[in-house]
Amino acid sequence: MASSAPSNSVLAIASTAFLPPVGSVACQPLSSDQPWPYRFQTGDVAWAKGGNGKWRRATLLDDGSVDNYDGCIVPVFSARWRNDGLSIRGTFSPLAGDIKPDTEVIRRLLRDEEVVIQGEEDQIYLRTSDIDSWGDETTQRLSKL
Repeated sequence: MASSAPSNSVLAIASTAFLPPVGSVACQPLSSDQPWPYRFQTGDVAWAKGGNGKWRRATLLDDGSVDNYDGCIVPVFSARWRNDGLSIRGTFSPLAGDIKPDTEVIRRLLRDEEVVIQGEEDQIYLRTSDIDSWGDETTQRLSKL
């Protein structure tokens, strides 16, 4: 008897069909936790929120697959980051709001929300990236820290 359940390849196509093209920035999220459809590629650098609630920079290990998240089939991406000298892997979904691309807009959002960043290197990166595009007021405020 043939199964009526769709194959994994059908689910993969169906779950990513609504995602914007790779690298596109369709609408910007209003908060760091907001689900945001974004399609990553292997090697992309992203900000990922772990189970401890802390954000960290991570490198994407794949072009995505699909998984069940709260009863919905959603695209998920595997990523790797370093913590205390260890290489750690995790799985994240842009539709769960726990992974965002490493762009100026996202970095500004994370800074403005003052989210908790895991790891001193990532804290410094977030604090000092994009300085050239900041106004004098922001630069002066940061110099007082």
